[in-house]
Amino acid sequence: MATCKKCLSEKIVKNGIIRKKQRYVCRECGHIFTEGDQRTNGGVIAKKAMCIILYSLGKASFNMLAHIFDT
Repeated sequence: MATCKKCLSEKIVKNGIIRKKQRYVCRECGHIFTEGDQRTNGGVIAKKAMCIILYSLGKASFNMLAHIFDT
């Protein structure tokens, strides 16, 4: 059984579907969340860190970073 991501309660109910994933609402705190919602991963964090380093050193512009990382 799933638990609330905010208060860790097990008193949750289904609350529709969004982006083809089941959505839940917590009866204790009212927090709405999606089970298995993993929006960040190691690759995204590494790309973001590399962009910050390159831009802060003055070696790359925003336009150049967009072309390098295909954004």
